[in-house]
Amino acid sequence: MFKVLTHNIFQKECVIIGKFEPLMAFYFIKRFDLLAHINEDYLDSRGGFRASLFQNKENKEFILAIAGSDLRPLKFDIGDLISDFILLNGKIPKKQFDSLLKFYTLIKKEFCFGKITLVGHSLGGHLAQLFVLDFALEVQNIYTFQAPGIAKKILKDIKNEAYIQKISYHFHTCGDFKKMHSINLILFKICILK
Repeated sequence: MFKVLTHNIFQKECVIIGKFEPLMAFYFIKRFDLLAHINEDYLDSRGGFRASLFQNKENKEFILAIAGSDLRPLKFDIGDLISDFILLNGKIPKKQFDSLLKFYTLIKKEFCFGKITLVGHSLGGHLAQLFVLDFALEVQNIYTFQAPGIAKKILKDIKNEAYIQKISYHFHTCGDFKKMHSINLILFKICILK
């Protein structure tokens, strides 16, 4: 999944967020099975939480993709806007994080996987970072794209810091680093790809 999501980045091309070209979709469907999904229409989704569980058909890796804020005019979700405001003020977007924990518990029970790879964009990347702080040993890798970092006041008594550094990758694509929200340089490796 990582290669599918980052192919254009490594080719030094910009991918417009929300644009999934037909060829990209073809390769994605060819390589991954969708096993579970939650969005704001589900009762267990609070604050606009959206995520999908995929499995790589070749290596059987489980990948939890956590969606970022959806602020498009036709699909505008006030829950996302509130969550963005909360995290930009250095706090945890509790409703979405609780929804993530509940969804994770459900899929872990149903699919009985060992470790999981997390992928998140923007708000979804922030939620993935929060998750790995509490459940690092259950995570194989974490890839975040254009995600705000975690406020220093939340980063107290970090467990498994060396492991988290080893498995964590943050990508900022097609833009200016200065436009990013505060990224925590202590925990997450940052790759700026233009």
